[in-house]
Amino acid sequence: MRRTRENLEAINDLQKNEDDRRKVYEVTQLVNSFLGAFAHPWEEWARDLKRINLEVAKATGWPIKPPDDDRDDDPRNLGELLQWVRNAMAHGNIRFLRDPTHPEDIGQVSLWNERNGWRTWGITLTVTELREFLDCFDALAGRLPDPRPRPVRHIKDKSITETRNVTISNSEDLNAALRAYGYDRDVEGFDQVVETALHDLLKERGHLVPFRPFRVTPFHREGGPTDISINHDRYFADGVLDYSDDPDDPETRESDPLP
Repeated sequence: MRRTRENLEAINDLQKNEDDRRKVYEVTQLVNSFLGAFAHPWEEWARDLKRINLEVAKATGWPIKPPDDDRDDDPRNLGELLQWVRNAMAHGNIRFLRDPTHPEDIGQVSLWNERNGWRTWGITLTVTELREFLDCFDALAGRLPDPRPRPVRHIKDKSITETRNVTISNSEDLNAALRAYGYDRDVEGFDQVVETALHDLLKERGHLVPFRPFRVTPFHREGGPTDISINHDRYFADGVLDYSDDPDDPETRESDPLP
């Protein structure tokens, strides 16, 4: 963000220098600075910015203006206002308006937010007001907490295909719950407690199905013996069907001619 601001200052100095013949576009650089210094870090600070009241922001120098259209929504806080400005910049909902006194220059910038192709809010800012937005955000960013690094997840790791080590950052209440769970299940050790809890959860949700060997049984006892697929040669040779659980038990053997 700081380097983006320094680049903007350099462009502004060139534009003001009448002796320099190079053509520079300070408003274009101002919009590009918004994309680099504002749109990018917005994701990290959105929660903090939404805690700031609009009246408080206006009192500290933010160029808070009412929407252009009476049908537009009013932002509820500074974070929501900046989110709509960020959306306009990022999605191309921006129109450059000429300066009435200097038609060759850009004097105002119109920004609006859309939802599913329908406008929800919009404002028109002068170049000075647009720069004030960037200045105020730059000043506020110096007081916001440093963004926490987020883990980068690869799409190919979405499906778990192998056993992996996992680091769990858990809160105190989760620690207490795991200790109680381990005590109830008579399991010791953090890894074993977590594994047991995960096993029980997956089993309860139906994702962990116990292995059961495939076995074919007759619909009722008179439907045929259960071992005919294994001992089919004996049945064909003897010409009988054995309905007993133990073919060698003479008391339970029933013989019927094969058709």
